This record gives sequence, C-alpha cells and structure tokens, in this order.
Amino acid sequence: MVFIEKEKKNTPKLCKTHKLSTLEINYTPTLFSMNPKPFPDELFSSWLCRLAKANFFSYIQFLRNFTEIDYEIMKNMSNKQYWMFDLDKKIPLELLNALSRKTGLSKEKILKLTLKEWEDIIYHLFFTRKGSSSSKKLGALRYCPLCLKEDKIPYFRKFWRTRLATCCEKHKIYLNDRCSNLDCKRPLNISLVKFEKSIKECVYCGADLSNSDVIKIPENSSYIRIITNLKSILREGKWIFSGEELSSLLFLEAMYFLCRFIIKYLPFKDSEFSDHIVIASGLLDRERDYLSRRDYVFENMQISQLVLEIAYSFLVGHPTKIKEFVSEYQTEFNYETQKGCPKLLEKFRNSKGNNPELNEKRILEAIMRLVKKKKHISYENIAKEAKCAHNFYLSHPHLKRLVETKKKEFPEVFVSNRERKPSNEININPNKVINAINKLKRENKKITYKAIGTLINENFWNLKKRPEIVRIIKPYLTAKAPVKKYFFTEKDILSAIELIRNEQLQISINEICRKLNCHKSFFRNKPHLKKIILKAKKEVQEKLKSYLPKKGRFEELSDEAKRYEPIFIKYKNEMELEGKNWRIARTKTLSEKLKIPYDILIEIKLKYCPYTRKVVKRQVLIDVLKENTKYKKTKK
Repeated sequence: MVFIEKEKKNTPKLCKTHKLSTLEINYTPTLFSMNPKPFPDELFSSWLCRLAKANFFSYIQFLRNFTEIDYEIMKNMSNKQYWMFDLDKKIPLELLNALSRKTGLSKEKILKLTLKEWEDIIYHLFFTRKGSSSSKKLGALRYCPLCLKEDKIPYFRKFWRTRLATCCEKHKIYLNDRCSNLDCKRPLNISLVKFEKSIKECVYCGADLSNSDVIKIPENSSYIRIITNLKSILREGKWIFSGEELSSLLFLEAMYFLCRFIIKYLPFKDSEFSDHIVIASGLLDRERDYLSRRDYVFENMQISQLVLEIAYSFLVGHPTKIKEFVSEYQTEFNYETQKGCPKLLEKFRNSKGNNPELNEKRILEAIMRLVKKKKHISYENIAKEAKCAHNFYLSHPHLKRLVETKKKEFPEVFVSNRERKPSNEININPNKVINAINKLKRENKKITYKAIGTLINENFWNLKKRPEIVRIIKPYLTAKAPVKKYFFTEKDILSAIELIRNEQLQISINEICRKLNCHKSFFRNKPHLKKIILKAKKEVQEKLKSYLPKKGRFEELSDEAKRYEPIFIKYKNEMELEGKNWRIARTKTLSEKLKIPYDILIEIKLKYCPYTRKVVKRQVLIDVLKENTKYKKTKK
C-alpha cells in the first residue's frame, strides 16, 4: 500500500490508496471463463446469480471479489457494497460498465433485464419492494412453482417483480412470494444463494420451491385475459381508450387509486363478486382493516387479484360503474377520497350520481331510525343510515350543528360526549360500579375508569372525583404497562455491562442497546457514557491478550518463519501487481503451492493479514469462554 498526501482546507492529510492507482498501466480485462446468456424475459438479479454460480461463486462472493479483480471498478468503488443494493431497480454505472466488459454483453441488453426499462411506463408503486413493514417481512420476488419445475435451466421472470403479477397465465395458478414450508414461511432472497445449491431452493431451509403447494384460480375469473392486456400496455407503453391514446403511467396510477378506493368502500357481499372464494371464505372481512392502511392490498395474492379485477372492470370494461358506485355508497368525492386522485379520474370527482342531495331531512330521518333501533348516535352510524360519506360534517357545518342539537334531545342514546360535573352534583350508585366491574371480569376485559364509565353512562373524570368510588375501583384496576425509559445514567450502563459479563458476551454499544432497549443514536452526543463502555471493552481486550499466541504480538516471527517469509512476500507482491486478491486463497492450497509448512504459513499470515488476526481472536475468545463455563460447573 502507498500513502499519498492530500490537502483539504489547508490541512495536509495522509490517505491510503491502492498500488495500482499510482501506476500507469494499460489494463485489458479478459472475459469471465463462463458466461451464461440471459433469457429474454429474465430478471437481472436472477441472471447475476446464475453468472456467479457458473464461475463457482455465491452471489455475495461474486460481487465482493469482482470489485477487487476488476481494476476499473476497484478504482471507483469507494467501498460500495453492491450485494446490499436492490440491483433490479438501479445498477451503479461502474458495475454496469464492468459487467459489459467481462461478459461481452452490451449495456442496453443488461439494462433490459432490470426494472429501469419500465421506469417511464409503469407506476412506481406497482413494483414490489424489499424489506419489512409492521414486523411482517415482505416478499419482493414472486414465482410460479410449475414454471420452475418445467424449466431446463430454472430462472425468475421480470414480470414477477410487479404487483400486477398475481397468477401464472400458463398454468392458471396463484403465484407464491415465500417458501411453502410451514416451519420456514420466509420470503425469497437471491443474494444468499450459494454456488453449490440450485436457484430454486430456499436459502433458509433448503426446501425445493418447485414442489411447493399450488392454489388454482377460480374458473369464472377473468384475470388471465386482463393479464395479457396489461402486458401489452407495458410492452407498448400506451393505453388506447375510446379512440384516445393515453400513457400507461396514467392508466396504472388510476388503477392503484381505484384499488385502495375499492378496498375501503365497496361492500363486497352486496356486489356482483359476492360468489368469489375470497369473499365467501371471509378472508377479506378479517383482513380488510389492515389492508386499507397503505399498499398492503397487494400482499395476499387472492385478495389483490380480486381488487385488481374489479378496478380494471371499473376503468376499462364499464366506466359508468364508477358513477354508479359513487352514487350508491358516496354522496361525493370528499377530502379523504379526493386526496391523491389521479388526473384520469378528475371528471368523477364532483359527480353526485343519482343520489338525492344531502340535506337536513335526510340526516333527521337517519337519526330517528337509530333511535328506534336503540343504536349509538355517532357520525359513522348516521353516515351508514343516510348512505353518505362518514365525514360529511367537514364539508357541511350546518348539518354538524343539527346533529349536536339532537344529541341533547336524546342523551340516553348519545353516550360519547358526557360532560364533567362539579363534585357537588355527582351522584353515582356504588352498586352500579360493582356490577360494571363484575361484567368486565366475566368478559376478560381491562378494568379501567373509562371502561366502567361507559357501562354506567358517566364521565370517567366524575368517578375519580368521588373518593368512596375510587376505593371500590382501585383494587381491581389492571396494572399499567411499564413506562419506557428514554434517558440513561452511568449506573444504568454499568449494570448493563455487569449483565453482559455474567452472560459472557462481548461488550459493545449494540449489546448494551439490546439490554437497555434503546437505539444507538442515544450515545451519539454522550461521550462520557461512551468512555465507560470503551474502558470496559479495553479491560476485556487486555485479559484476552494473555490468552492469545505470543500475547498478541503477531509481528514477532520465529527463526523458521523468517526463512520462509521472503517467498510469501514475493507471492504477495506478484498478486497485487496483477490486481488480484491474495487473501482469498486457502491456507492449505497456498502451503502446497509455495511449499511452506501449514503452521508456519499461519504464523506469517498473522503478521500480514489482519483478517486472520480477527479470526484467531474470535476463536480464542470462544475457547476461553468455554473453559470458564467448565470451571464454573466444576466449582458448583
């Protein structure tokens, strides 16, 4: 390695650079020994995984070593970890250039495998995304088990990375987005595939994905015809509707909006789709509240297919259906539904349909119906009875005033807005309170002032004002959850360090954060607390040095090692000049190649390779911990 001096803001700084960057050499890269050609409809990460396996590398090893083998990419890499990126969505330019040089494929062909080709055609929210959401892992890549079984060389299709792909049009089955093994049920992760294993094996449990369970599409479903139309829209990048040519972006944006609109407001049981398996099984009713939050509609294949089918029929098949839908279940597009409404659906924003106008008479009739049924008078219940938007009071303040006056007329029905009273006017029957507590016990519900207040039809603040009633309730109150601590002192950190020592774990900020249940960012502006952790860490390291070979002095070599040292240095320099990584080679193969004894080669490697030092330290620490546990057991 060479150290060069760089000036930055009038202060000289020593920066470490690679030897190759100082030399002027004409580097002519050779092609990879094995170059499998990509299939026309293949996904980029699938082809990259096959390329790595053909050259006897795993996906991560290939990208890690590729950056060190290729000089051009190594010069510009600046410690980029490409295996952590979602390369299907975006490829760094230097990686794209290097791949085209090493494989002999043009940049255009490689970019066609990625999702960047569809960036101007598809609405960005229709791409599946990696990661976790609400402690539930998302399956970014979908697959058809029968397609993987039929393929001579199994591979993943590009269309499977879109949310539009819910079923296989060839085999007429739903796609899977995770392992079918009941003990695993984890999403696919191509970046963890090893070179000796197949691409169609689960990286976590080793189950064959081609033999996973299959669910057939209902016969009356028209989604297979819809998929072919959607694929043509993606291919051409345009949508022709009633002689007008529109971009596919506008079409898919409207589709996404309608999907969320339908899952929120459409009564599926009363619609023409009531015979569908998803609605009949009650699966949709159970998960409807969860799905209506963001884009969780597309997590379940069966539900997402049904919603996409309805949205497509609304938009393409029968555009008048939107007006009918609005007239039946909405008086107008209010603030909530209007938010994020695309340009294509602008003409339906102010459509009121065949519904009568929202006036006082209609609201009064709805309230009287609720009084007869002895139902709770609330804005939601009024909206259901009047068949209007649940937040109608925002756009109609005169109707809000009318509802407020009716609350006073029927106080026994309207319960939610109970007033606080002065202590002189409060008269609560203690027997009612005891009955309410017993009822909550029987139903296994939380016993709180608020819960008792709702049963007695009294404000919970009024209960707290009467000391005799507080005495009755207090012994039965459910214990509050412990308050989460956000600020920690030196005592807290020292107690956490003691716990880590007792459990014989490594002392680190991450481990202390786990014990205290806090984030690393807490220690960012706390140098006095960091010093305590570093001090404890140093103590452990000093103890460990006594167990290490030569007490951690790896630079001191024995007489035999000194004799073989120049052979190793010569090999190291040759590899560095060629631009290859000399650390990759295994010690056994290297000892046979250089004719150096195995034990002596390890001793020399400890001097020059910091990675082997880390491994030795880790192994010694494990051995020391094992010895300590044995000693403790014998002592007992």
